[in-house]
Amino acid sequence: MGFWHPGLMVRFYSPTPEDVHPDLIFYFEALCVLCALRDTCSKSSLPSRFIIYTNNLNTVDIFSSLSALPAYNILLREAVNLLMAGHHDLRVLHVNGEENTVADALSQANFPWAFELQLQLQD
Repeated sequence: MGFWHPGLMVRFYSPTPEDVHPDLIFYFEALCVLCALRDTCSKSSLPSRFIIYTNNLNTVDIFSSLSALPAYNILLREAVNLLMAGHHDLRVLHVNGEENTVADALSQANFPWAFELQLQLQD
């Protein structure tokens, strides 16, 4: 899974276990959003508004509604704790995978392509 901060030009990546059942990829998508939120909160000392884009509609839904199956509640609780501690606001919005090329390249561990895309976006 991967995320990046366009304004900072910083990229993050973590591999997912190889033997994960396809039904569990949603958990890792939600975990990636939480990691992006945690990293962003650590960089902001003032109350802020954050937007995180994902191509996974289920992830958008759980962060918008704060309602999920019990296995995902720990991720939502941690997100709420981060937001409340810093007096932040969060919106998780959907973006098509074709439009989220840098994050898609990072998620596939295609770092040369992610780097090339970021350079193209800077121009």
